[in-house]
Amino acid sequence: AAAASGAAVGGGCTPLAPVPGADGLWEATAWDPAGHEETFGFIARACAKDLKVRAEELSARYQAGELPPCVYVERMLVAEMPRGDGVLVYCPLPLTPGLKASVDELGGCRLLVLPTSEHARHHPAWRDAYPEAALVCPAGDSMAPLLEALGVAASAMDARDKGKWPREAIRALTGASYEVLDTAGFQEIIIMHRKSKTLLTCDSIYLGCSDKQDPEGWKNFPAPEWRKLYFDVFCEKSPSLLPRYRHLLNEEQKQTVARVMQKVIEWRPERVTSARCGKTSEGGADEAERILSGHWSWCWK
Repeated sequence: AAAASGAAVGGGCTPLAPVPGADGLWEATAWDPAGHEETFGFIARACAKDLKVRAEELSARYQAGELPPCVYVERMLVAEMPRGDGVLVYCPLPLTPGLKASVDELGGCRLLVLPTSEHARHHPAWRDAYPEAALVCPAGDSMAPLLEALGVAASAMDARDKGKWPREAIRALTGASYEVLDTAGFQEIIIMHRKSKTLLTCDSIYLGCSDKQDPEGWKNFPAPEWRKLYFDVFCEKSPSLLPRYRHLLNEEQKQTVARVMQKVIEWRPERVTSARCGKTSEGGADEAERILSGHWSWCWK
């Protein structure tokens, strides 16, 4: 199978492919052209002066058919179950026949993880295809409408009440390290796949390398022009590896983040990957720690 680190051609899904150096871990990527207006609008509204001119020029090129749409390239991770057969699917993409065939070859989906409310919309097809799979998701304000719709089908892990995490979720994740990050009511399930020592994240990690100026790690878009525009608008002048808009936390919220992320750093993952970063990190545990600290250490320093 072809490597899945780049963008799928025309918005389709890349084949499920092994993550280099990560035993028992696979990835696929896809992007949805229908998201252009929303994503471009979000970036364009934050542009001023020269950046506004550049955004308008890129928009004209898109309208002329010279650029693909301004949308995020999404990454799905598939990992061997910590115990037993089959795999867990983290941050599911639309379920294509090719993806289902690949997952079936690996023993089928035993655990479906919807790590945040932003990455939960594709679950119905997966639930239909794998009705026996456990479904685990976080709680939090942004997740409330989906939890109401899912009802008893979901095992929700609320960062605000860890003592009441469902036994089904704990049982399904036994053998992995896991936490739930809460940033001002937006919750995210973070998992370390112990066999490959890879940290699976979703919306908490934006750059796949600690060198902020390395475009390979930047948030992933179908074209480098969009990647650079997003970086220049939101990340270039940010005091961390996060975009500027993720810094809007009060002291209590920062302490909540610090407790979780300091624990995650202590797991000593050897690589970090996320739903929208340009690449999975390289360079071992030291680089992984630099990435995690570079994103979140402002919450405790």
